[in-house]
Amino acid sequence: MTNQEIIRLAVMVALFVALVIVVAIIIVKTNATTAGVVTIAFSILGAKLWRAGGIKIAMPIVVIVTVILVGLLCKDATAQVVDLLLLAIMIGVVLKSMAGQLLLSDNVAVSERKAVLTATLSGEKVTSGATATEEEIGRKIIEEAKKYEGNPYVYGGNSLTGGIDCSHFTWRVYKNTGLISQEAGYYCTPDMWEHQEDFMEEWNLRKLPSTNLENAIDGDILLYSSDEEGIHHVGMYIKDGGYLAEAKGKAYGITMTYAAYKEDRGDHIVAIFRSKKGSEGNNESTVSSASASAEPSATDLFSRLYEATGASQKVVCLDAGHGGKGIATKEDNDPDGTSQKTAQSTGTESAGGLLEKDVNLAVTLATGKLLEEAGVKVVYTRTTDTAVSNIERAQVANQASADIFVRIHCEGDDNTSRRGCYCYCITAKNQWQATNYKESRNLCESILSAFSAKTGMPVDKSFKDGILEDDGLTSNNWAEMPTALIEMGNMRNTEDEEIQKNSVDLMAQGIAEGILQYLK
Repeated sequence: MTNQEIIRLAVMVALFVALVIVVAIIIVKTNATTAGVVTIAFSILGAKLWRAGGIKIAMPIVVIVTVILVGLLCKDATAQVVDLLLLAIMIGVVLKSMAGQLLLSDNVAVSERKAVLTATLSGEKVTSGATATEEEIGRKIIEEAKKYEGNPYVYGGNSLTGGIDCSHFTWRVYKNTGLISQEAGYYCTPDMWEHQEDFMEEWNLRKLPSTNLENAIDGDILLYSSDEEGIHHVGMYIKDGGYLAEAKGKAYGITMTYAAYKEDRGDHIVAIFRSKKGSEGNNESTVSSASASAEPSATDLFSRLYEATGASQKVVCLDAGHGGKGIATKEDNDPDGTSQKTAQSTGTESAGGLLEKDVNLAVTLATGKLLEEAGVKVVYTRTTDTAVSNIERAQVANQASADIFVRIHCEGDDNTSRRGCYCYCITAKNQWQATNYKESRNLCESILSAFSAKTGMPVDKSFKDGILEDDGLTSNNWAEMPTALIEMGNMRNTEDEEIQKNSVDLMAQGIAEGILQYLK
């Protein structure tokens, strides 16, 4: 228990004791009517303090005051003896409740450690302290939430398909997965914070003792604040990638891509809640749990060791196309030197003066940030407006032993009616990348699909499935891993240019999501 919590508790106890004394004096010095009014007022105050999350002794103290009142007004000796017994019982209840409050934090910590130990012995990951059943339930929550991705946001809205806000979204998803009853009340974000005990009881939740995301699992409810006073956002955590399932705002709708919700005003997590269904001793869960006594296989043990040493972390090389003033000199187009090409062209420009190299860099940096927040190691071929030859770009990826090489560009077709995104991929006959064709194709498909869905930009149908297979790209030929080059729409088309100009975040989200889906 922190010093701040101890001080708060001491103040609350002192306040209650003082009020009891005042009420007793009023009862002795005045008539029964005045005493009754004071008792009612004190009862209301106690109830409000209880609901606001104060120590749970408000109602026993109300009873104590009532007992004192009866004892003082009733002169019958037998009644006074009974009254004293009731008074002793109520004081015992108060003291027990106060002791329980003092030990609350320690009990939670012990419970969490016990859960971690149980998970460790059963072969589960120990970072979250979650049981196998809790993790399974969490996955069910996220599966349900993903059904509505892309649907609109409406402040105060309550329709998963027609428009919904963040708190209604969380409420509906939890209802649909059967974790809370159909009669369970709706709580807006301020109520989730101000009336936590009612909220947790009605939704069958427990509050984690820490707000560290390492302790969170799929489906956990995250509450966000910027000032410790008011809560303004809620979402459901997605462990794999560090994302948030949320109804974000009119510009985004329901999304699954914001890594640990952040804004410039300094948002931070103030509470993490988890469904109690599936926790130890709870038999209400409808989701089957893995046996805690099941002995992990050799493969499982190796996988855990692999993850624990950090060896499983993926490395992605992001290449922001073009940059600087270009490089006019020639270089070998492939490792065998069968032909030569310009080392780096300057890129294209829209009719409105938007430079491709600037769009490429902005999207690349934003994509990299999302991937890093998801736990991926990112290396860049450039992070400023500098020229880098195409061979050098591939060498950056090769030297980093990157798992994949993703190149980010925009099209510059003079045909203004042509629009849409597409990807360059090596061919199956590429002699320098022969073993990487299938994976390169899969990577292109994953990025293209997510990018189009996130931005609303159509896929360019000039090529089958929006993928142009070509062995004429220098960086692709020199790379030693699966590669994909995405063209983020035609800069000469006004609709594509509008997205390139105003939706950098959405483009980055689409590419990052496609990469993460591929890495899974």
